[in-house]
Amino acid sequence: RVEMADTVGAQSTDSVVHSGQAESESERERHWKAVRGNPDDFSGWTQLLQAVDGEEELTGAREAYDAFFERFPYCYGYWKKYADLELKKGSIETALKVYRRGVKAIPLSIDLWLHYIEFCQQYIYHSSTDSHAVENQRRVNDA
Repeated sequence: RVEMADTVGAQSTDSVVHSGQAESESERERHWKAVRGNPDDFSGWTQLLQAVDGEEELTGAREAYDAFFERFPYCYGYWKKYADLELKKGSIETALKVYRRGVKAIPLSIDLWLHYIEFCQQYIYHSSTDSHAVENQRRVNDA
């Protein structure tokens, strides 16, 4: 009986997790449908990005940000948000790639360059004697 109760509890917990994932997916799909219907709706895009920022999985966020930047490449603040998301849920290397794409897309954005330089100072070149910093610098240079 105890085993059965544990199994039932696990199933109900599992269904709650799947329910939350399904709700998140449906919200994401609702926002995708809106931006596909009106791809020039900046507000729709920002709502989509906000929805995917809260998800655990990065794949949906990457897809949304990449599509957003095809339409709105000059929004430096969103390049920073994307890099921050990659740093939080991805890696230093993927965050660096986002910054590099951003400064390539808008090379005259002083604000984005400042964030990029600050990022490099903090995560890549912070301490050349620190073994982690040396390893980060080597991996970034290889990227």
